[in-house]
Amino acid sequence: MEKTLDEQIKDWLPVYYQTKFDEQIEKASDIYRLERNQITLDLMKVTGRHFVYVLEKNQKVVYVGRSSNLYSRLVSHKSKKDFDVILIYEYTDKGQCRDCEYFGIKYYKPALNKIWVTKGLNEYDTIQDQ
Repeated sequence: MEKTLDEQIKDWLPVYYQTKFDEQIEKASDIYRLERNQITLDLMKVTGRHFVYVLEKNQKVVYVGRSSNLYSRLVSHKSKKDFDVILIYEYTDKGQCRDCEYFGIKYYKPALNKIWVTKGLNEYDTIQDQ
């Protein structure tokens, strides 16, 4: 039986989002990997840049976010979210940073990104307006 158009799109979208996320990662000026216990005051020195961060628990993505104040944001997450590793992608361009976050959320559908994943908001319009 031939798939409906809706079924075909449903099969195709994850591949599209993964491809777009991978393209955005390639545009990152730097990539870092930190353990949860490496969130220290040293991160306060990292300012004036744009970051996408991916929180993982047991090698599974649980949250994707972005910030220009990395230390403050990660300290906040540390007290509220369960994760063990942080992947950080640094961008000089705010638009590329925003796009990376968007496609990361759409591809991974992380459990802790509840507003974007489960509420059905038009994520791209919302993210672009920030």
